[in-house]
Amino acid sequence: MEAQEWEIDVEYDKAKADEAVKFIENLKHSVGQWAGKRFLLADWQKKIIRKIFGTINKDGKRQYRTVYIEAFIKSLKSELVDKKHPFKTRDLA
Repeated sequence: MEAQEWEIDVEYDKAKADEAVKFIENLKHSVGQWAGKRFLLADWQKKIIRKIFGTINKDGKRQYRTVYIEAFIKSLKSELVDKKHPFKTRDLA
């Protein structure tokens, strides 16, 4: 049996990746002790967001529509998930 060859035609769009991070970091907490303060992403969170929103397929659309993130307890993963939701509704194509 011959090995199947996969052609992956994607590129990295730094502008779109940076736009996603900037958008998230301009969101503000709405309740609790952090109300009114901006979200700040940790470096590892920025890296994930940039890969999700900056990897573009040949049609100019995001390569990834669904992602699975697994991280240690107390690693701010809940905040990452909460922050990305408003952005994913925007048209990035």
